[in-house]
Amino acid sequence: MNRRSLLGAAGAGVLSAWASRLLADAPAPDLPGALRRFVEVDWQKHAVMVKPPGAEPPWQLRLEAEYQAACAGEAAVAPLLDLSEHASPHVRGFAAQMLGVIGEPRAQDRLLSLLRDDPSALARNYAVEALSRLPSAPEDATVAAAIAATRRDANGNVAFSAQQAELRLQKRVPGGNALCEQWVAGYDPGRLGAARVAEPAPAFELADDRGEKVRLAGFQGRNPVVLLFQLADW
Repeated sequence: MNRRSLLGAAGAGVLSAWASRLLADAPAPDLPGALRRFVEVDWQKHAVMVKPPGAEPPWQLRLEAEYQAACAGEAAVAPLLDLSEHASPHVRGFAAQMLGVIGEPRAQDRLLSLLRDDPSALARNYAVEALSRLPSAPEDATVAAAIAATRRDANGNVAFSAQQAELRLQKRVPGGNALCEQWVAGYDPGRLGAARVAEPAPAFELADDRGEKVRLAGFQGRNPVVLLFQLADW
């Protein structure tokens, strides 16, 4: 599929999918544009331990693309499946992640292929996570076996993600529409980058894996808070 057909597929049905999910003040739908901007970034040049001065990675584009794909839901499946075969492991990983967030059963074979055959640990990492989010995963012996085998992956991060995926299956963590709604809730592009070094952290609230609300203010004066961003992936 070429870029024009990819963007056309992404646009089909997006408006109807958004109608029931958009917040009143949410950005206008632009899934084709968000995917195009994401793909055009050379993500590999940002995957380094020490960032050179002035080389702040365009992580906002990643968040925008995630938001647009989660809101579009089923309309995002075709372009995401196409991107799962992209030359960049960062793009393949993103596509796998969002197919899992959407909980698309048609993605199972492609995700299994990424998990078993992809040379990139990053892509395998997101593939095992995504597989555990598919609605049929808890009862699917093929998926369970693939995840269990991944616990022996040569890459420690992928092996750890496989352990977390097994726990997700055991707990039957909600996926699909419920996860998409959590993924986009409270998204406000105007607040991106609000945190500043040496300044008080901005207040925020997030849902944990059980759907319960966790507020930063709840830890104030009691426990330290560590925000972990996965290395070399934005």
